Amino acid sequence: MKKYIKIDNENIEFKNLLSGPAQVGRILNYIIYAGEGLLRHKPGSRNDSMENNIGSAWCIEFMIGLGLIELDSKIGDTNVYRIRLTSSGVRIYNILVENALGPDFKHDSNPDRTLEYLKSKKALNIVNVFEEVFRNTIIFKDLCIFLDLDNVNTDEIIIGKEDFMEGIYGELCEFYTNAPYVRNGNGASTASNRVPSLLQLLYFLKYAYPKDGEIHFVKKSLVNGIFDENYKLDISDEHLISEYKKEEKIIDKLAKEFGIAGNHIVNEVVRLSQTQLIFKERLKREHGCRCWLCGIENETLLVASHIQDASKSNIYEKADNNNGLLLCAQHDKLFDSGLISFDFQTGKIMISKLLSENDRKLANINETMKLDEELMNDGRRKYLIWHNNNFLSGNNE
Repeated sequence: MKKYIKIDNENIEFKNLLSGPAQVGRILNYIIYAGEGLLRHKPGSRNDSMENNIGSAWCIEFMIGLGLIELDSKIGDTNVYRIRLTSSGVRIYNILVENALGPDFKHDSNPDRTLEYLKSKKALNIVNVFEEVFRNTIIFKDLCIFLDLDNVNTDEIIIGKEDFMEGIYGELCEFYTNAPYVRNGNGASTASNRVPSLLQLLYFLKYAYPKDGEIHFVKKSLVNGIFDENYKLDISDEHLISEYKKEEKIIDKLAKEFGIAGNHIVNEVVRLSQTQLIFKERLKREHGCRCWLCGIENETLLVASHIQDASKSNIYEKADNNNGLLLCAQHDKLFDSGLISFDFQTGKIMISKLLSENDRKLANINETMKLDEELMNDGRRKYLIWHNNNFLSGNNE
């Protein structure tokens, strides 16, 4: 028997190495759900409808093996686990958020359609990150051992699809469980249920392709990878690149030290600290690190304030800098409490009649204040309409 990679100290089990169905589209959706704190795991659940935020157990098990997510604590006395993204999962999640991609990938899409969708959204850089993550997994290393890649002298390794599925599953099953693999007497075998997730990922990365009932493994891709320098973020200046790298370091650090934990729960939707950090960085880049109303520059005193309440915003709206203003803590409190707003047409401050003249002086606000014209784009106007309506309905006319 071949010597596969031991998993004794890897925090994963054999079931995490080959588990399906876990199409790439479903994996990307689950990364988004996990990043928002909305993904749960119930061992054995085959329901893929996300009922009660519980995902398909097969997909989650495979994502654990890929090093994208980890199980967190159980929820109460149930057998349902919270999920957190690993630093690798956060990297992919970050790209999805930056490209405003929602959990709308087709679960049953073949890998080529998923690639085309990513291409249409200019988010092909996900492929590079996915490849880097995959090549560091035990799953990939075991595959190379199974194919005996070091001793292959041909450009392609061609194996019948059924022979491959039965072969790799059988060998790994016997190695990791110390028990012989017995194919089911009738119906689909265990291998035919568990191995397709790996095949989907191999097709997605162009490491293999199906043809006439056989799997063609491309040796060059398996050995060298397919990293494409054209699959990158559409960033032009060095400062912006530096800021993106800074965001990724912050997120990786938070994910490693604390996991993807919510800092505020409203209607069971988690407002993530990582999202807020990205949101604040975007606001700073847009119009400077200062209070956009009074000019205070000490970053410790600045708050990235959502125009439309975060509790009423989805992940993309929470990270959308048009849905925000960078304000000092005092002006953020006034804005968040509905005691001030800014006219969606002119940017001019709107002050509640509930504030006395003395309060206005102490709070450093007056009728002449307004947002800079360059902030008044169509995207921000849309959110300010929402805030204006709430301001005017709060006895502030």
